[in-house]
Amino acid sequence: MTGDKGDDCSSAAAAKPSLSDDAPPVALYTEPTTTARSATSSPDVAATQRTTTATSSGKRAHSSMATASPTTKKPRVDGLRWSVLKCSMTTSVSNDKQTMTTKKIMSDSWNCVMAGTPADVFSIRIDAQGPDSDENTDLWVGFCKAGAFNANGDTTGRFCKLLRPSQTCGIDEMAACFADGDVLTCHYDRDASRIWFEKNGVDVGLSYDEVAPAVRYPVVVTNCDAVALTLVPSTAPAPSECTP
Repeated sequence: MTGDKGDDCSSAAAAKPSLSDDAPPVALYTEPTTTARSATSSPDVAATQRTTTATSSGKRAHSSMATASPTTKKPRVDGLRWSVLKCSMTTSVSNDKQTMTTKKIMSDSWNCVMAGTPADVFSIRIDAQGPDSDENTDLWVGFCKAGAFNANGDTTGRFCKLLRPSQTCGIDEMAACFADGDVLTCHYDRDASRIWFEKNGVDVGLSYDEVAPAVRYPVVVTNCDAVALTLVPSTAPAPSECTP
């Protein structure tokens, strides 16, 4: 279903997010076939893991403002849509499948959604981050492989944690501060084996290096309710009241 009517998606029972590197293959839903090359194994991390490393070789995450090397042709980002087959039952998809909105959930439940097609770069606008409370603390956006997605929390991948202006970032967290209206852009450079993130067009200094080549999908993992994120083209920066 498209348009302004929200699409509610079905899922299995909720599960606690896994801390393993790669989730075992699980037959969840049938994803539309693509011409992208087959994914290979790479050690991704669970979204909710407070990792002290951000590389596949065990190196510590570090700030990097380096210019990415030339990349292969990227999938079109203006055609990206959230998949109604790959989302939790507490997440609705609307606005021609470009906006995902989370509902009120139990404290041990998760709102997760994945795009219907892979991409090497994508941008999301933060429309709403939900109530500022002790229960609404985890909002992760990034990439995962199709077989590593679980609509109820057991999703592993490469993520940036989105913090509210009132939150503080831990020393080793892959996190940056965002306000409503900001735009997060996630980049995956296969040639450079690197994933990094931008806020309103500016590198936030967080990167995963030595990332194994794989077909990766945009994904959101959160335990927050009333979150709204919209897929947008990577265009001019949006104003912000919060610095990285």
